[in-house]
Amino acid sequence: MREKVQPAASCKKILADLHIHTGLSPCAVAEMTPPSIVEAAVKRGLSMVAICDHNSSANAAAVQAAAGDRLTVLAGIEITTSEEIHVIGLFPNVVDAQAVSDQVRSTLPNANRAYFRRFGPQAVMDSAGRIIDHEMAKLAAASTFNLHDAVKLITAHSGLAVACHIDRPSFSVISQLGVFPRDVGFDAVELSASHVGLQPPQRSNNRRRHHYARPSFFSDAGCEVGNSREQDYAALGLPIITSSDSHFLAGIGCGCCVLEAFGRTFSELALALARVGSRSATAKFGNLRGSEVVVAPQAPEQHCPVRGGCKQRGGARPLTRSPKPEARNPLPESRGIRRA
Repeated sequence: MREKVQPAASCKKILADLHIHTGLSPCAVAEMTPPSIVEAAVKRGLSMVAICDHNSSANAAAVQAAAGDRLTVLAGIEITTSEEIHVIGLFPNVVDAQAVSDQVRSTLPNANRAYFRRFGPQAVMDSAGRIIDHEMAKLAAASTFNLHDAVKLITAHSGLAVACHIDRPSFSVISQLGVFPRDVGFDAVELSASHVGLQPPQRSNNRRRHHYARPSFFSDAGCEVGNSREQDYAALGLPIITSSDSHFLAGIGCGCCVLEAFGRTFSELALALARVGSRSATAKFGNLRGSEVVVAPQAPEQHCPVRGGCKQRGGARPLTRSPKPEARNPLPESRGIRRA
């Protein structure tokens, strides 16, 4: 009797928000506890999230414990380099994430009362959301790792390195360097969820606001220039994802990526970013409710103590300060960003 041939396993669509903060991060609200994050992610149809607090991985294990089997939670970190560039590291386990976190923390200065008045507490929590410790280092400060060394540190601990919110006017590779170096070794680039449907603003000669128009090298590289931000940044030659970078519960899932993979694991994520076989990773915009994309709910305004707004300026969190008007005499597009 002839055996039945089993059909080959097919890829599954997995919704992943790979950049979420907890109450440990400066400027994150107190509601960002492990159980609350898990509940919000599950409610919005996410299958995978990554906890990426500023310069620390101390709460990643607690969110994993709170999630259990309901949700895949990756341990991550958002490193602020010496150039004040934000770089995400995603890791296969908490041990590797914490090893990187410990090295980054060792380069940070200690916080004082003025720091906590400005940024609020940096709470280390257990899986039930109870505060068990407070981080006393300045997590909002820049580490002493430069961009190349930060990426090397991540990859040395089996991690994936992602260039954060490269379309933002601050704390991105492009805003801080003016170029996107090709030799750093990023595994992907992240677009922010905050500028959905907006064209990048014109570059300003105001030194406090580095706004960029569509870089001229994109068209030079043969990339079709259209309305899609994925097209704008495709010339970088790296996988493009988007994440919420959420510092409050209502923002979770407002930006995510769709993974075509065989499971919701770190290894499958790495293979999806590398487009191995039929796997892939693509950006998805809009707030999630189940499987539908809806308008993001309005979050209550919260005052951010940082001058000019939170360090995640341009992110999902609303600010009480109104934006400054665009500076006059923007530089012509022909003087846009270059690739190194």
